[in-house]
Amino acid sequence: MKNFKEFCCGQPIEGMKGRPDGCIVDVTDSGVSVLVLMNRPTPKEISQFEGGKGVKVKLLSLRGIIFFIIKVGDNGWMDAPYNVHLSKNLKKLQKVVDGEGYAMHIMLIDTFTGKLVKQKLYGMPHDTSKNLYKMVMEQRKKFLSKEKYEENIRDIYGAYSTKKLLKFAS
Repeated sequence: MKNFKEFCCGQPIEGMKGRPDGCIVDVTDSGVSVLVLMNRPTPKEISQFEGGKGVKVKLLSLRGIIFFIIKVGDNGWMDAPYNVHLSKNLKKLQKVVDGEGYAMHIMLIDTFTGKLVKQKLYGMPHDTSKNLYKMVMEQRKKFLSKEKYEENIRDIYGAYSTKKLLKFAS
């Protein structure tokens, strides 16, 4: 059980205080980890992370980067780039079994305090999980340096909004 880390609401998350608003995604051996960073989230924004509030996930591969485009409850769409070559906690991505999908651990962090405010576990749909597996395997074949990855992200964000990326993913 030493591969698991306990996260408790109210606890500080290292390195999160003072970060800009955004979304960070990592794929790990145990599923997908999503950090939603908000400076002083409102009660309405926080309430969208309650049980029963839906989650939507779209994927897009663009210029060697996988983009996760995520919506939690009624909050706006967020996007996060991902590169398997920069993933520190992924040794072997499990193939998707029929009828199942990857687990997605979504954590809302208040960047003013650096503390975990809310968290939820979401089961990604089977087809989305299969698509992610395929994208990660393809990305793994094509090494992208950290410098080129960052350059591509700057170029993509300079050309496309989250709304446009969402259209490409649909």
